[in-house]
Amino acid sequence: MPATKSKKSTPRNSTKPRKTSKSALRKKKQQKAALLRALIITLIVALLGLGGGYVVHRQVTAERDVLHLPLENMGAGDVAVHFIDKGQADAVLIQTDDGFMLIDAARNTLANRRDLVGYLRQAGVTELRYVVATHPHADHIGGFPAVLDEFAVAGVTTMIMPNVSHTTAAYRNMISAIERNQVRVQAPISGESFSLGSAEFTILAPNGSGFADLNDYSVAMRMLVGEISFIFAGDATRLSELQMISAGHYLNSTVLMLPHHGSRTSSSAEFLNIVSPTYAVISVGAGNSYGHPHQVVMDRLIQRVDEQNIFRTDQDGHIVFRTDGTTLQIFTSVERPHIDPGA
Repeated sequence: MPATKSKKSTPRNSTKPRKTSKSALRKKKQQKAALLRALIITLIVALLGLGGGYVVHRQVTAERDVLHLPLENMGAGDVAVHFIDKGQADAVLIQTDDGFMLIDAARNTLANRRDLVGYLRQAGVTELRYVVATHPHADHIGGFPAVLDEFAVAGVTTMIMPNVSHTTAAYRNMISAIERNQVRVQAPISGESFSLGSAEFTILAPNGSGFADLNDYSVAMRMLVGEISFIFAGDATRLSELQMISAGHYLNSTVLMLPHHGSRTSSSAEFLNIVSPTYAVISVGAGNSYGHPHQVVMDRLIQRVDEQNIFRTDQDGHIVFRTDGTTLQIFTSVERPHIDPGA
């Protein structure tokens, strides 16, 4: 702050009122402006009919903060969803007050095994209640052996995985880890529901068998926490998306994790229209050789979702959503200058 000029002091017995300093005046103006902003936000929320809930954007610039800030003062019923930045791969950690779920585990590289296990430890994971292998591609299941060896508990951990095999070493290694750690395996049944803490999950896909493309075996789920909902769909293509719609599943959701890293094979106009997300998350590697997310998908998405509400791991790093069922907080490990940091 700039230095303030010295002023003559007023004698103690003087009745002359003390002058208010410029810094004090500035502080009062700032307080009034902050109050006015809060009132405007409250009015907008009321007009939009958001039931008293509002979204707070928080931006952080340190990886340790994106892990710890969302977990501070977690109340009963709160849920945190971590979209972990694993490059051109998927790994999503869901934290509830009754345990953890991991959806996919990225690739089987030394760096990924070390970093993913480290991330889970720092997030407070000591055991996993559920693990979901959406489909048997290496960028989704490669890290499961290390994860299961560290966090699986015999008779407690359940793996949800589609009834399809693969010929790769990544798949064989995952099966060995499942057997070694005595993990229960459960096939997804479309329409079935289960809960973990305050989060309710409904299986949306797969809705068939005999698919030519392994991506269409992807386990898709909708998670509901109070009024806030998420959809996770692995690498489901347009075929699977249309089957979800035909099955009559309720798909409207607050947050959509775009299937297949934003590939043009997925995120069809029909699917986006019915999901009608407020926020979108794309798990994608910077400069990846596939060109994900494809521009046609981004164009389609921006027509339906405010651009500032589209989050990408290649740009935002780790992305964490925290909700109590009515309010939603969003944390990123990379600063987003175009996002209002909020309260």
